[in-house]
Amino acid sequence: MTAAVLNAVTLDIQAVDAQHPQALRLLAEAALEACALYPELFAPDSPPPHNPPLGERDVYLLACRDGQAVGCGALRAYTPFVGELRRMFVTRAVRRQGVGRAVLTQLEAHAQRLGYRELVLETGRRQRPAIALYSGCGFRRIAAYGTYIGDPMSVCFGKRL
Repeated sequence: MTAAVLNAVTLDIQAVDAQHPQALRLLAEAALEACALYPELFAPDSPPPHNPPLGERDVYLLACRDGQAVGCGALRAYTPFVGELRRMFVTRAVRRQGVGRAVLTQLEAHAQRLGYRELVLETGRRQRPAIALYSGCGFRRIAAYGTYIGDPMSVCFGKRL
């Protein structure tokens, strides 16, 4: 567990199982926002998103304030030396308070500890605050990779560690 102080309030960042109830709650909240931002990409009868089990070199972080999850992020193996950041989300009530940056910093530390040399991630074109966060944390735009190749709504970033 890592504690960070943001705006005089303690933020506890913990590695948890991807099936943790609070992780799943945040995932559902993130999915609702994604549907609102990108209605053309989601069918009304789409199944709810899920978190696959963690692999050997994967990490799922939950950021909590006063015992309540307010942010999350995951690190997954993309290749043996490249980790992919996924599931980055911060609840609307605490945005612009450093929660996303704190989670991102901890994910980078885990990536280095696990031997990754580079990180990649994807976000949507309409997610301007996320794009600003990644750019401000040293990520640079890269060509689309994997399933994002050819997706006009995707913006991909990478960072050497």
